[in-house]
Amino acid sequence: MMDLTAQDFIVDALSLIGATQMDQVPPAWEMNKALRALNHMLNTWSSERLMVRAMTRESFTLVDGTASYTIGSGADFDTAKPLKIDSAYIQDSNGYDHQLGIVEMARYNAFADKTTEGLPDCLAYDPGASQQATQAGTIYLWHVPGSAYTLYISSQKFLTEFSALTTTFTFEPQYGEAIKYNLATRLWRFYRKPTENIPADIVGIAASTKRNIKAINATQPRCKIDIPGCRGTYNIYTDE
Repeated sequence: MMDLTAQDFIVDALSLIGATQMDQVPPAWEMNKALRALNHMLNTWSSERLMVRAMTRESFTLVDGTASYTIGSGADFDTAKPLKIDSAYIQDSNGYDHQLGIVEMARYNAFADKTTEGLPDCLAYDPGASQQATQAGTIYLWHVPGSAYTLYISSQKFLTEFSALTTTFTFEPQYGEAIKYNLATRLWRFYRKPTENIPADIVGIAASTKRNIKAINATQPRCKIDIPGCRGTYNIYTDE
């Protein structure tokens, strides 16, 4: 997949559905329309957890006495806005890690005391409004950090778009065929009559390549069995 670009995938997809001759490059306006379709597809894949190889792990320095932080391009935590925060922990000045429970905003809002400082126990994430000039969310910590701890988060983020037709392909190799065939299914209606069905082999390969990626990205579930007669504790923040 070395040195392939967005244009290469678009040209291949158009050729696959018979919209162009082999390796024929359509006019610029047509290519830009296909590029939009390609990026829309990648953004949709981002919301499918198993289409993303792994969570993004990042660290940020907290401010003593500050409980909330914006996260996004140019925000307090200057990084791409997460779709979802999967796990998090605090590292103290001695290098010890302390797991944070991930709670919904409704649970965080129900906390009566949001001013007590100390070592945070849980984190809530508000992704913000769907429509924003600059996409940013807000992270809330409870308790309020009583020191400049280091916060580590693992989050799900959008797959990187192709910013231009010349943008180089940076995905793992197994994504290549999935991108080409699934893009072909999206471009089909732009070039074919509504009564024409997409060839079954194109649909089949598009579906199977996505299934293969999801199978690779799937994690092994962990199961727990409570032993009868034994008493245990339950953490309402971590569900453990």
